[in-house]
Amino acid sequence: MKHRITKRALSLLLSFSMIMSTCAPATIALAEPREVSIENHTQADGHLIVSNVHIDGVRAPQVGAKLDDNARVKADPDATWDIPVLWVSSDLTIVNDAVEGEAYLPVLAFYVPQEYALEDDAHTVTLSESLAELFGSHEIISVYNAAKGITYILPASVKDLFVARQDEAATAHDATAAENADEALPNKSDAKQQEPAAAAQSQEPAAVTPEPAPAEPQPQDNKRLVDVFCAQTAKDALTDEDLEWLVNMIVNVVEPQAAELLINKLPALRTAADNGEIGKQIGLYIYYLSGDKDGVREHEQTPPPGAVALVATDAIKVDGTYKLGYMIGIEVSDIMVKDKNASPVRDATTGKYTLERNDYNVREFGNTIIHEMLHALMYDYNRTGMTGVTNINNYVVDDKGEFESIEAYEQFDAIHLPTWFIEGTASMVENTYQERGDFYDSLRTDANEKLQSSFSANTLVGRYRDSIVSEYPLHCDLSYCNSSLSKDGISNTASAYACGYLASLYLADLANIKNTGSSAIVLEGGTVKDVSTDKLCLGLSSILERMHKGETLDQVIADISPTDSSGKKVYEDTSDFQSKFIKGAPTTEADGSKRWAPEGDSNSSGFVVNYLNHLNNISNRPGREDRANGSILMPVDANVVSPIDTSKQVSSEYMRIIESNRKVPSTVPDSVAFAGKGKSDPDEEELEAAAALDHDAGQESEVSPEPAAEPEPVVEPVPEPTVEPEPEPAAQPDPEPSLELGVQE
Repeated sequence: MKHRITKRALSLLLSFSMIMSTCAPATIALAEPREVSIENHTQADGHLIVSNVHIDGVRAPQVGAKLDDNARVKADPDATWDIPVLWVSSDLTIVNDAVEGEAYLPVLAFYVPQEYALEDDAHTVTLSESLAELFGSHEIISVYNAAKGITYILPASVKDLFVARQDEAATAHDATAAENADEALPNKSDAKQQEPAAAAQSQEPAAVTPEPAPAEPQPQDNKRLVDVFCAQTAKDALTDEDLEWLVNMIVNVVEPQAAELLINKLPALRTAADNGEIGKQIGLYIYYLSGDKDGVREHEQTPPPGAVALVATDAIKVDGTYKLGYMIGIEVSDIMVKDKNASPVRDATTGKYTLERNDYNVREFGNTIIHEMLHALMYDYNRTGMTGVTNINNYVVDDKGEFESIEAYEQFDAIHLPTWFIEGTASMVENTYQERGDFYDSLRTDANEKLQSSFSANTLVGRYRDSIVSEYPLHCDLSYCNSSLSKDGISNTASAYACGYLASLYLADLANIKNTGSSAIVLEGGTVKDVSTDKLCLGLSSILERMHKGETLDQVIADISPTDSSGKKVYEDTSDFQSKFIKGAPTTEADGSKRWAPEGDSNSSGFVVNYLNHLNNISNRPGREDRANGSILMPVDANVVSPIDTSKQVSSEYMRIIESNRKVPSTVPDSVAFAGKGKSDPDEEELEAAAALDHDAGQESEVSPEPAAEPEPVVEPVPEPTVEPEPEPAAQPDPEPSLELGVQE
């Protein structure tokens, strides 16, 4: 459990305890950090002793912008946590936003988490130079609140009044305010340590959550929230009762549960959340077939029918600065009651359509949402690869949906993660084996279109290479994800979602083998005894973490690749893996013809055959109602439709749906989110391409990379909202992977 202090509770305390004549800091630059003495009220017994405490991470107020609400505490050895920051204006108001002509002073609510203790009776805390400058010429002192175990670090000018009114303030609160403060502020006597499972996943101590995300909408508020989240098209199609139920299900059950599951099952995301690297808010827009033509771009540019849900992203302007914005889009036609022809059915009494509310359909809908939530989390944790750019300004598009920056075009092809990887990893966390069961069955259909009892390398590789099965093209090959549609107009669903899932599972297994020396597939006597979804979680987590910390996907794949009999890496980079997965690389015969090995790429096809056979065997067990579980968040033999428990109402501090039907800015700073890498290094890719061209021309290679050719125009992401939006732009061709990823078909 994380240590929490709410801003509301601190505001209640401080609003009764601070009287100031002026709060304007002097405009002088201090040349060095400043030290503040604090009393040590921690208990050393059984706790980790920390020392050399530094506080930093607070930015100066900027007019029109939100004031920083937390500071970062660092101490030896390797302890890190966040503490709340309050801002006090000259009229004694606790404020969140900076306005023109006003000056502010910070108040730091310092405390030490329960698992730590300070080393001396009296301790000195060092404020960074930038933080010290915010206090100006004011003397900085500390005042300890014994009731709450908090040390306020604040200007000395308020010391006397603060101490004098502290007891008065405690009695001045009304009962509700006192109760809220008691619950929110940590008491040293009953503070809980981080839960062991979460602590084991993170090598860093859990960060303090300085402020809760926006209040969670409750069922009694849903009538109002229907007006916030639902397009008029949805309100015309469905009753208020249906929409109220849907909003409650999304906001209070499915979405927060999905966020919590992902953060707690993938250790890298748990650590990122504790370190402030996962966003705390997101928007939601619910519509029927299309959004409203109300002048809001993201409402008018919703995906076409058939896209159940998506995470839409964009570079949006906030107080003159671009930030990454995102929202969840939900199209309701897929979850309506339908007749035998799959057409929505109107209720005879209301004249409106109705929603499927049975448990199976809600859980299946939960699959879609948890898929989208991994996209949303990766937009913060792996932003460079998800956006295909190295800074948010390059993500800006014009009215035609085209990048405004030439640099963005030059970067995108190299940096953007392959669609099969993005959709494949998201499919790993939903129960895609059940949802796309017919597709996986097709992979054990022989050349005569007869369904075999088990998977084999022969049927798998044959079906993967031969796109015609049962009179429709499968288009399994990962290369079909190079565009949203293949050359003959066939959707990339099989390639991105179904085979991307298998490819991502295999990479996760390779990563786990690299880290631990063991596969997730447990063999006994040559047959599969079990598949460890926990190990697959660790493998996926490792891949995401390595990219977050600065490795390209190319580098990760090359490092985790198995070796052939000569000791050479089987996969050199992402493109090499993509071209060889399952079908293998062709060999060139003496007459120039090409031939594929019968078993294809035996490394990946062997893994896939073992994995699918185990799930097939589980699915065929006597008394089994549903197929085996394909989500790595639960055991493969779990008898579930999705990882979401529809009877469970939860809350989450992360990706909270706030009251907005538009793209809302991520709370993760760009400096953190863009620190990682994507698919390839664009500079290296340009050099390699130039060298290859020179070699083909019979010329000596020169190290002078040419600018990358501009790709065809890209429709997505949607341009940032403006005060006076222009008419909806005409649709553009989309030869590149969509920038608004996560459309669930």
